[in-house]
Amino acid sequence: MLKKLIPRFPKNIGIIIAPTGAAIRDIISTIHRRFPQTNIYLFPSLVQGAEAKHDICAKIKAAQTFKP
Repeated sequence: MLKKLIPRFPKNIGIIIAPTGAAIRDIISTIHRRFPQTNIYLFPSLVQGAEAKHDICAKIKAAQTFKP
């Protein structure tokens, strides 16, 4: 399978992460600082516990089919 190159200046970035906490704020502020014109799409997910792996897989599938 051929891998796509990551663009130097991304137009859209999707993030699968817990919706609360310091990590999400840090990620968003870093993206805004480095790529101010980039759109950020959040896919809130469980990141701990027995059901986290299923929820993360579901969010990856949702992100892959998401059309901004």
